[in-house]
Amino acid sequence: MDKPNFNIVVTITETSPCGRSLKIQVAAESVQKVYDDAIRTLNSQIRLPGFRSGKIPQAIIVSRYGKELEGETIDKLINKALRKALEDNKLNPIGQPELDKDSKLELKLGEPFEFTANIEIAPVFDLPEYKKLALTKADTSVTEDEVNDAINTFLENNIDYQNTGKPAAQKDMLKVDYKATIPEGETYSDKCNYLLNGENSWLVLREPELLPGASTILVGAVPGDEKDADITFPKDFYNTELAGKTFKYHIKVNEVHSAVVPELNDEFAKKYKMDSAQQIKDNFKKNMEGRKEQVENEKLRTQVMDTLLAAADFPLPEKLLASEVSRIKTQLVNREKQQGKKDDEITAMDADLDKQADTQARNSLRREFLLTKIAQEEKVDVNINDMLPVISEIAQREKKNIQQVIKALQENRQLEVIGSTILLTKTIDKIISLADVTVVKEQK
Repeated sequence: MDKPNFNIVVTITETSPCGRSLKIQVAAESVQKVYDDAIRTLNSQIRLPGFRSGKIPQAIIVSRYGKELEGETIDKLINKALRKALEDNKLNPIGQPELDKDSKLELKLGEPFEFTANIEIAPVFDLPEYKKLALTKADTSVTEDEVNDAINTFLENNIDYQNTGKPAAQKDMLKVDYKATIPEGETYSDKCNYLLNGENSWLVLREPELLPGASTILVGAVPGDEKDADITFPKDFYNTELAGKTFKYHIKVNEVHSAVVPELNDEFAKKYKMDSAQQIKDNFKKNMEGRKEQVENEKLRTQVMDTLLAAADFPLPEKLLASEVSRIKTQLVNREKQQGKKDDEITAMDADLDKQADTQARNSLRREFLLTKIAQEEKVDVNINDMLPVISEIAQREKKNIQQVIKALQENRQLEVIGSTILLTKTIDKIISLADVTVVKEQK
């Protein structure tokens, strides 16, 4: 903490809505004190033959280490003066202050020391009305029919196959031999073999089919049946060698394994460590309603932010905005590359990507400033308990204990990022709790 006798004069100029220029003058006596402190510190650190530590004459130190002393003094003057200027004027800069390029930084003992620093601060704005927002939310209750449909799908995904010998039906699984007649002069690589020839191969009579059209050909077949049929591979077939080709196939059915959908009963429930079929139904209903609730809550959050952003327009720190635009632009470019776009195609999209990045950056920063201010207004905070679910997930994924993860997150400042993200989410949820939410039932 700076002592009271460190005297400065600060002149603040508004360079932009979020930009401030601080012209700082340090009094001559304060300059001398910082310079003398630098000499004393250096005196205690250096060793010269014939002198005891800390007892080297000042003239010798200045003669030998003048430039080093001057640089050390200037650095300390700037740091002390900046810190005091910000504290005295209750300024909380975003990012690091930057020295003005025209600051000469000349140290002349007996004279004041002057420099100019530029900072950006958070925008000053009035909060839009955020209490009692009119929001709509779909009813998240689940009907018995919806539960039954979900359970039927679940049961069908747990089909059991039994060698019944019955005529083949859709969804059955058949063990077959098949062979395609390849026209004379045509050859195909080894990767086509399993599609052209098979012995005791399994064919399931449902999409996706191993052999296109097999379901139509083989429905009704019984063990021992032999079928001759033309099979055409679609033009967009994944195996490009066979795409669009038609072959004559001879297929022999060896076994028919009928698809048996399990019955929902208490015995089936025990396979999933549940007591009864009713418990399965109850769990399905609870989970379905939970998923609906998550979707609707996310929609509510979107409604909140759309409403607030539409009602609040304020200037943003220019350098912070430029940095955010650059970050998002990089993400957008990488996304296009991952989707297979070539460099020249991405270059042609440059203006559009710039526009997207600018819009996303502005909305992201305005969202953060808005919610941070509302969090202060509503006294929303985040503690370690709020962050534990995220930390625990990281610990489980990285196979580390909680304390190790917390230490690592603190060291790379990611704990702060996690806390900030949770704070914004909690703030939106606070706004929702204050809103007038209308539940709209789905029209049947």
